Amino acid sequence: MGKKTGLLLLFATVTSFFLVNPPSAGAADLSNYVAAKMGIFSPQGDSLNDFDTGFNGELVFGFRKNHFALELEAGYFETNGPGTIVASEFPLVVIPGDVNIWVIPIALNYKFVYPIGIFEPFIEVGAGVYVTNVDLSGGGLSFSDRYTSPGVHVGLGANLNITQKLFLGIEGRYLWVEEHQFVLGQIPVNINIEGLIATVNVGYRFDIP
Repeated sequence: MGKKTGLLLLFATVTSFFLVNPPSAGAADLSNYVAAKMGIFSPQGDSLNDFDTGFNGELVFGFRKNHFALELEAGYFETNGPGTIVASEFPLVVIPGDVNIWVIPIALNYKFVYPIGIFEPFIEVGAGVYVTNVDLSGGGLSFSDRYTSPGVHVGLGANLNITQKLFLGIEGRYLWVEEHQFVLGQIPVNINIEGLIATVNVGYRFDIP
């Protein structure tokens, strides 16, 4: 079973449990929070099969009402892998290269939280825009292209309330970003930013007077 299929099955199972067993009333009095996330991006798309797991980091501002939360997120993630530079088509000249892809996501995330004492599991869905930059270099040549594409994600995780204001968490989500044709030298390349994101999180709740 692939990572994508496993995460989607887990997401569906947890969602079904939440719907069949609605949470009891009572959530944190402090409805606003900020959080920082740090973890990995593991590319899963067909065009990124040979790419490495890279860094992921995000900053979040959220508002929670009872068991529902809305978050605005911005961050950065990257991955690296092999590429090919077509320096000339006639005659054909092919040079091995290196590809660096970095992405700036700006997204809205909607959460449903299921409090169990100080432990708060959640499921989430979201959508946003993803500013994707692709650099290809090798043999003294370099090319770069950038494009902003829409994307969606689903995920799940849990927070642990250390105090009324401070919480720690873990989160996993699967991301799909619309495919785009990047122009890198002589040959355009179709790239879809698809993958698994896993993070550890730290957050702080507060009131706005």
